[in-house]
Amino acid sequence: MSITVLLKNLFHGGMAVDNGTTLTSPHPPLPLFCFWERGSGGEGRLTSPQPQMLVPRGRRANTRLRLPLFCFWERGSGGEGKRNPTLRSSLIQLVLAVFIISLMQSLSQSQMRVVKQVKPQFLKASGTRLVVNGRTYRNVGANLPDLFLKFLNGQDTDAVASLTRASEAGVRCVRCFGGSWGPDELEIFVKEPARWLESFDRMLSAADTAHITVVPSLLFNIHQMPDYVRKTTRNNEQVGEYLTPGSLSNSLAVKYVSAIVSRYKDDPRILFWEIGNEYNLEADLSFQLKPLPDNQLPNSDQIRTFLMQMGTLIKRLDHHHLVTSGNADMRPAAWHLRVQMLNFSESLHPKDFRMDWSRDLYEQYVTMLSFFNPPPLDIVSVHIYGEKEDGPLWITRDGEHAFELPWIVSAADRMGKPIFIGEFGEKIFQAGNEKDGNWDSDLMQRLQELGGPLAMIWSWEFSTDDPSQSPYSLSALRTPEMIVRLKTANLALKLLDAKKPL
Repeated sequence: MSITVLLKNLFHGGMAVDNGTTLTSPHPPLPLFCFWERGSGGEGRLTSPQPQMLVPRGRRANTRLRLPLFCFWERGSGGEGKRNPTLRSSLIQLVLAVFIISLMQSLSQSQMRVVKQVKPQFLKASGTRLVVNGRTYRNVGANLPDLFLKFLNGQDTDAVASLTRASEAGVRCVRCFGGSWGPDELEIFVKEPARWLESFDRMLSAADTAHITVVPSLLFNIHQMPDYVRKTTRNNEQVGEYLTPGSLSNSLAVKYVSAIVSRYKDDPRILFWEIGNEYNLEADLSFQLKPLPDNQLPNSDQIRTFLMQMGTLIKRLDHHHLVTSGNADMRPAAWHLRVQMLNFSESLHPKDFRMDWSRDLYEQYVTMLSFFNPPPLDIVSVHIYGEKEDGPLWITRDGEHAFELPWIVSAADRMGKPIFIGEFGEKIFQAGNEKDGNWDSDLMQRLQELGGPLAMIWSWEFSTDDPSQSPYSLSALRTPEMIVRLKTANLALKLLDAKKPL
């Protein structure tokens, strides 16, 4: 019976009392509190409806115990008011029943659920470790470069399926363009920001459904913003202007980063922010290598200043997420190239100099790694690949073993920061067949031995029709053996995490 019906019966239709009779007065009784009192002879009686303080038995002589009781005050046939002393335990029981039914009805309307508020957990840096909720965060993730672009272009079904397959391989985090690659699609952000942001929302929602967090590389392509400015204005801005605060392209970058970071600053579906992709490889190149105008040949100081500018901006807007540069590993001659650039910086033609390709010593490598990952950046970023090209002075690459990984981790340890292997990979699919993948497998094994630095393989189901990207692209159909190794490595890291709390 509903609370409405009960009250209607109670006040308008009469009610049964404990002597078996029914009150049917044309003047409905009014509820109030009165007191049931034990008299001197032990008898019980109703007393004044005015509340009085109860005094415990035995406290004072001649004290009468007065118990509160809910009863009815009704109008008699002559209009006089009187208490109805017959309403006793049955009335109390009815009132309690009405209260309980009302409470249950209220709970039913709220679906009788108690929602526990769970505080979002964000990735943190603890010395040289990345931690979530006090435990080291370990995973071999994957690069899905065009993930956001698929949602922007309405290819949600394809994107969701790709995320699902990655999750089945144990991937818990992915890295992607935090926008578009070139200037054409950037026009959507400028003219249709709601569409852009709604696409970002869908991407994060789909990733979360697959139990995956996202590392957006916000300004992935160093040429995108100046390309857009040149396309839409008469300003001939290049990378040099883009790296300079106050320019049109730099201001556009600030606007873009501010819009994305402000929207998702409290969102744990973002694992951390990345500024751009391999900006360090653009630094300290001479006109003699690349015959380009000066403003297309940035130096290492300009790159570092820009990373600090964007890192500071992100940190000002977002107090939860960590930030990394997105840099590649250092060129084997990075220190010598910088020194030569500085030697000619005051010359008449500062960009026209003979480059020094002498390979750096390990201490010089550590210096440059620190230089390109300055404060306020939280995580050291490197990208490494298994090709047998000339590598650092202190190792000999054989295309089978990731010898450089422990040296990189050691350098980051000396800096007191966690390391992020934002890209690693080798040509795993060639001539229509899967290759052995020994270098990838060796790197994943070393990740386990080193305690699980965060790393992401390049790439997952990306540009299989592009000759430059197809050899690196993994999928269950193209590279089933490597998918099994990836899944096995992630299972091992998960077990390692269970055994080794921070």
